[in-house]
Parts: sequence; structure tokens; C-alpha cells
Amino acid sequence: MDTTQSKQFNNAQAYRGMFEQYVTEASFLWLLRSQGLTQPQYNVGDIAELERRISTQLDGLMTSIDLGWESCEAGLALGDPGEQFTATVVAFRSHETRHIQTVVETGLSEARATKGLISAMGWLEPEIVSPWIGRFLNGKDLNHKYL
Repeated sequence: MDTTQSKQFNNAQAYRGMFEQYVTEASFLWLLRSQGLTQPQYNVGDIAELERRISTQLDGLMTSIDLGWESCEAGLALGDPGEQFTATVVAFRSHETRHIQTVVETGLSEARATKGLISAMGWLEPEIVSPWIGRFLNGKDLNHKYL
């Protein structure tokens, strides 16, 4: 490894923990929000604050698509809806077809994760997710139509 590659590797390693924290925080905050939507002690302001905090974590993940996706992909292995939500948002925002395929397959194969997948598709801006929804509806896969 030459000096430039070594320096880039060390920079990536230095920030990896920060990106893993973004995933953890976004996933946890999404869980709080999803529970808060049905709890009487949460008001509209509380939900709006959680959504602002989730957005901040998701924006942090987008500062490096590679590190952001790498951290999200590791979280997908848990099969939890919060990690699924986070990875789905990052995948769709990255416009990387391979990443989108991964989150859709994972979200549809794990019952607990499906809620996070669907929630993320509702969270995303229409201009990002609408073309994919059209593909899912026009495709032959019944799981995609369900989604």
C-alpha cells in the first residue's frame, strides 16, 4: 500500500465509528418515533423533533456514500426494522441499484424488517421513490407489488 492509499485507509477507519453511530442513532430514533405515533404522551411537537433528529443522522450518513452504506449494510444483518429503515433511506438516496435491491430483498425476506422498509419508502422524497414504486407495480414479482 502506498502512502496515499494508507492515508485514505486511515481516514476511512477514523470515521467508520462515526458512521456506525449515525446508523445506531437513526435506527433507535426511528423506533422511538414509530412507537410514539401510538402513544398518548407524545404530541406533534415531540414527533417533529424526533423526525428532525432522524433527518440529521440520515444526512450524516450521506456525507460519505461508501462509509454510510457500509455501516448500513452491517446493520441489515440484525433484521431489525430501525436498521432496515436507515439502510433503505441511504440506499434509495444513493441511487445505487445494487443497494436498493439489497434493501428491498432484505426487507421483504424478514417480517420484522418489512415495517422499516415500508416506512422508509414513505419517508423518502417522492422524486426519489416514485420511479421505483412504478417499477414494483409494473413488475411480475408479487412481493414487489405488495411493497
